Amino acid sequence: EFDKRKAELRASPEKNKYIKWDELLPLYDKPDSSSTNAMIYNFAIKDLKRLGIKTILQIGSTDFNETWENKWKQWQRYYAIAYHSAKTGDVAMFAMQNEPNHRNAGPMKLDQWISGAEIASDAIHRAVEDVNKKYGKKLEGKFVGPVTAGQNNDWWAAIAKNIKTDYHGKTVKENQVDLFSTHSYNSPAAGYESRINNIRKILEENHPEGKSIPILYTEIGRWMNAYLIDKEETMDDPSLFTEWAGIYSNNMKNGGYGMWAFKFANTSSGPYPRGIKSGHHLIWQGQRVIEDAYKNLAANKPVKSSTSSATAKLVTDGIKTDVSAWQSGDGTETEKWLEIDLGSTQELGSAVIYTGSDGGMYTAPDRIKNFKLQYLKGDVWVDIPGMVEKENKYAQVFTVFKQPVTTSKIRFISTDKGNLKVREIKVFAKGDEPSPKSDFNVSGIQRTGEVVRLFAKGFKEERKLLDTKASVEDSDLDTYTSFDAVSGNYYMWLVQRGLSDYQLNIDLANLKIPAGTPITAETVNGLNYGEVTNLISLANTRKFDITLAPQSVVLLTIPSGKLNLTTVSANANVTVKGGADAAKNLSSAKQMEVQLDASNPSNNQVSYIHFDLGNNKPAQIKRTVLAINGHVDVGDKPYRLHVYGIPQQKAFDQNKVNWNTALLLDSKEALIKNVGTDAFVAGEIAFDKKDKYHYLDVTDLIKKHANQGITFVLVRETRQLGDDEDKGRKVIISTSKSTAAPKLQIWQ
Repeated sequence: EFDKRKAELRASPEKNKYIKWDELLPLYDKPDSSSTNAMIYNFAIKDLKRLGIKTILQIGSTDFNETWENKWKQWQRYYAIAYHSAKTGDVAMFAMQNEPNHRNAGPMKLDQWISGAEIASDAIHRAVEDVNKKYGKKLEGKFVGPVTAGQNNDWWAAIAKNIKTDYHGKTVKENQVDLFSTHSYNSPAAGYESRINNIRKILEENHPEGKSIPILYTEIGRWMNAYLIDKEETMDDPSLFTEWAGIYSNNMKNGGYGMWAFKFANTSSGPYPRGIKSGHHLIWQGQRVIEDAYKNLAANKPVKSSTSSATAKLVTDGIKTDVSAWQSGDGTETEKWLEIDLGSTQELGSAVIYTGSDGGMYTAPDRIKNFKLQYLKGDVWVDIPGMVEKENKYAQVFTVFKQPVTTSKIRFISTDKGNLKVREIKVFAKGDEPSPKSDFNVSGIQRTGEVVRLFAKGFKEERKLLDTKASVEDSDLDTYTSFDAVSGNYYMWLVQRGLSDYQLNIDLANLKIPAGTPITAETVNGLNYGEVTNLISLANTRKFDITLAPQSVVLLTIPSGKLNLTTVSANANVTVKGGADAAKNLSSAKQMEVQLDASNPSNNQVSYIHFDLGNNKPAQIKRTVLAINGHVDVGDKPYRLHVYGIPQQKAFDQNKVNWNTALLLDSKEALIKNVGTDAFVAGEIAFDKKDKYHYLDVTDLIKKHANQGITFVLVRETRQLGDDEDKGRKVIISTSKSTAAPKLQIWQ
């Protein structure tokens, strides 16, 4: 009966008596927040398809049993989701329940998972086959499993033993699991020295034919968020991103099929309502909070405290660093408090509180975990609705009150023991707060994300590794080389985890590369976020020297054939200013500038540079590097800009452009709109006080999106809550009239 129903359904996948498509299809276009991955499903899979991203869809279900009624229900469910996903988004890889052996999944019993996988695998493969047949696609359905948590030799062995058994209990030709998947966290690079080989051995020893299958990690990370949240390390720290790079090195060396760097972004969840620390990208969790744009009604107001009265005033001085913080001391008080006198009655709608050390929003092991903000109502202190924090996980807590309050005084109070540190308390008027419009946009990338990008650029699609020899064995140095036949490039991966400079002499003589070949070194280290730090012309000896800074990751791109260089100068450039100067044209300025000051929009500056590609056809271009000369005016810390490319055939009129008319620029803040559809990420440049050229490899952007012209936008956008670290600083950039003009270096 089961097979009869299955055949009847497959005979007419989109119109049958079993799957109620009229009820299902509308659900795929509605917002769904039933899990931590809030989304509109159709939008998500269509956009991933547009971006060329291969998706694994994980379908949660633990209610499998051995009745045929249950098997038929599960088969229909997996078939329907797989069919729609393959048809709409070209999704071809599917998995079952996340971490079925984890307590959050029951855990599922091993026999239950194996039996369920036999049903789910069949449903998925048949669905993809039927989509291919009906729509002429050539998708290759893959069932991914068991997506287990941690080391699980018993699970892995049992699944391998049953990999040739279908839901009838018959031995079949095809593997029921196409891609072996597991999850792994909390190990350094050295912990992956042989891990994939160990898994492969288990599979081979238990597979009926003594074979392995491709092995991948659908979740992998140096630290689980629960561990990282209480460490001083961040995803930007060299000690962390070099370990990430080493993890990729070892898994690639051992023939890993793929690695999903978890997590893509600092998404929110039940335990982490303001986002996780272990995201490679920064996003807004539903609302864009530009704290510096709101007027702080507590600024420089008088403060009383339960202890240390002399330093209490520091919590309203506008400085959020450790050197300007109130500390309670290790007194025995049951309650420790700070009272701020606003000077007059105010209607308040939101507040932000900074506690613990100044390591960022997510990093403060000494943060205050239990506190509340109160307001004075008559003679009584009353909790502000929504401002009672229990087991707080964040150093920075921004909250829009559930209800506005009217008062002249507020009080911070905590019962946590020990020495408490409060760096700043700000309160804002009702209505002076984030826009009610939802915002989940990506707002920035961390250095671990740049490491992922560079690794994928050089070693995706299981490219063949070349023999790469080093004269000295060093466990802190990784060296791997690949070749990409499509681009004609060799790629060399250099990971340096040591604490001093490494001087390398690289010999490419065996590759038979022409002298004069342009070699780029894209670097992630304590000063750089993936920009090109070295542009090398290969000498006749076919050797070159390169210095690896302490704790750095470098990707060398080495073209295999002879290339000819053309240099294209910018034919239009202009800076625009916001606020009071939004209607002014500044084309007569002798320099371009970039600046962010959310508290005073008149200080916001964004720069635009246009290049006419002329006879340089993007399809024929082998390499393109954007060169921008500039420096930061004050401060030793790198000033990091976002760079976007906007395809534009004709140059803008630099004598007419202002903030109000500039391409894709938000009307109020330094923010580029329509990123991913009309504007495309080119990368990041980190300027320091030394005036010099900075370089970005923009080859892919030019080849994919440019036609005859392209405009680059240099902008300092707000990346996350409390982001004002570059306030009072600006980047000064040379114009096309200078001797160090912006240029595109194009090799064909």
